[in-house]
Amino acid sequence: MRIKPHHLVVALGVAVALFTAGSGVVAAVNGFHSDSDITREVFGNVAAPLKIVFYTVVPILLVYGSVLWQPIWRRG
Repeated sequence: MRIKPHHLVVALGVAVALFTAGSGVVAAVNGFHSDSDITREVFGNVAAPLKIVFYTVVPILLVYGSVLWQPIWRRG
């Protein structure tokens, strides 16, 4: 079986979704914070459950969008 362009669309969507989810997990595990004097707080005053929902729903929507985009590439 040959890899077709619509397969690449879904693979790209999955790759971006994994990167998005991974960035949320890494930030939560490492507790990354900048020591710079000039900085901004990311997700300031946002509850942890909402962050979890964000980093769960966004990757799902990215994969879903790439699957919906797939028929456009099949038609050529």
